[in-house]
Amino acid sequence: MAKPREVKMEMSPIRLELMSPCGPVLSNHAGCLIRNTLYVHGGINKYLSKEPLNTFYKLDLNSPSPIWTEILDRNSPHLSHHACLVLDNRYILFIGGWNGRHRTADMWAYDVQEATWIGLATSGFPEGAGLSSHAVVLLADGNILVVGREGSARIQRRYGNSWIIRGNVMNGHFAYNEHNLSLASRSGHTMHVTGSQLTIIGGRCDRPVEQHSGYRALTSSSSSSSSLSSTSSLSSSSSSSAAFFGQLNEFVRRASPLAKPPCGRKQHVSVSGSGLVLIHGGETFDGRSRHPVGDFYLLSLRPNVKWYHLGSSGVGRAGHVCCVSDDKIVIHGGLGPRNAVYGDSYVIKLSN
Repeated sequence: MAKPREVKMEMSPIRLELMSPCGPVLSNHAGCLIRNTLYVHGGINKYLSKEPLNTFYKLDLNSPSPIWTEILDRNSPHLSHHACLVLDNRYILFIGGWNGRHRTADMWAYDVQEATWIGLATSGFPEGAGLSSHAVVLLADGNILVVGREGSARIQRRYGNSWIIRGNVMNGHFAYNEHNLSLASRSGHTMHVTGSQLTIIGGRCDRPVEQHSGYRALTSSSSSSSSLSSTSSLSSSSSSSAAFFGQLNEFVRRASPLAKPPCGRKQHVSVSGSGLVLIHGGETFDGRSRHPVGDFYLLSLRPNVKWYHLGSSGVGRAGHVCCVSDDKIVIHGGLGPRNAVYGDSYVIKLSN
């Protein structure tokens, strides 16, 4: 493996380190971590492709020289712009996405213990509608919150843009219920539940942050489950993550916030902890960049919302995935400069 290459940001508390230069070339895929193994599924391998893949890969992060392994199974669904989350530290639950013909609200489960796909039935989603570029989070009561999707504001008003999913893998059925929450239309956004507050970031040109109270996420302290959105929004309470965000909180105490929020963006990734959200990349709406950006932003949620710019990573990406392991925050793939799709992986680290 090539010697790790570091991408440093001037005056920034964080840096990117290249972990794997060669991996599956994917964007708008879904990814998650189970037992310190990174799984990525589906997506597209060409800019604006309408042909989603059914490829499935894993990367053992415990290995000193991680190597990608393809999981071959004809039952793997063809999907892009979908979402996934982890249940019981065993099942990867895939929700919605583009299947090559239309947006779908169908669901699939992969059992990492038995290395097999599980067929699931769904009910309750409006007929003639589907999900893509949405975000999901696993709530403390075991239900799944789904927010946003691609489509016009008229379509979202007609079919809704937030749902609660109830069900379990063992009985093979999940039911959608429209959620009575007034939300701005969004797609390509990320979503976190911190404390009792739901925070939605990006996915439209205005209103870069939207917040709602009265939510609780299922955390690793109460369960072995974690959640991940199609745009890779993940909350983690591991000790290493706590230390990482503790250092970022020290940065916040010393730094000055931005006078106004940055421009809107979509297809970015974000990770949260200790009242902060770290955001990387995406496609911006202000027209200043024709390509995905590589900026890092820090969003402080307490006592009120404040933005901090941490500089550019030098790695412009959109439609990538971001996952938190026991000791790493990893990003993989995505669309980059000159509309190329990439397969490299980086670790987000604290600067020395």
